[in-house]
Amino acid sequence: MVQSDSYSAHNVVAEAVRWIGYLEHNSLRHIGLYRSNAGKGGYTAFAENIRQKCKRNFQGLPWCAVFIHSCFVSVYGRKGARTLLGRPHAGTRVLARRMRRKGLWRGTDYTPVAGDIIFLANDGKTIDHCGIVAESDGETVTSIDGNTVDPSGFFEEKQGGAVALRDRALNDPRIIGYGATGGAMNASF
Repeated sequence: MVQSDSYSAHNVVAEAVRWIGYLEHNSLRHIGLYRSNAGKGGYTAFAENIRQKCKRNFQGLPWCAVFIHSCFVSVYGRKGARTLLGRPHAGTRVLARRMRRKGLWRGTDYTPVAGDIIFLANDGKTIDHCGIVAESDGETVTSIDGNTVDPSGFFEEKQGGAVALRDRALNDPRIIGYGATGGAMNASF
């Protein structure tokens, strides 16, 4: 059993924050370096972390959900992360379904807390992106997203996806819901 006293939502957020600025790589070369070998190959340190610790390979795939799994595995270990999120998977919709099955799904009327997972749909309907909630002030939600564009423009989209901070209004129509893992982490499991 993992106790939340020693690991909290803040540890997951801190793990995500430490990766801000990391760029997707063209290949496994220099996978741990933040900006070396940048490109749209879909290779990341997060998929490598999951491959080593969970024996699943997600290199070359869309990686926003892989980033979330990697952060949780780094903080909680393989078993603790699996208890909350299920087996690592690259699919955002798979992760959202798991949140629903575990009773952790919250709709858009919910105010997220640090460590929750935000689910988004660019078309307003089909979930296609997710990130880790860093904070919410009741009007906006700040998340740390993997495989996203950098809203500050520091990284060009042609360099591939990045880990970046994203601010969104809570009433942003792209927000579909949340996985309430931040609150779940404050209880033992």
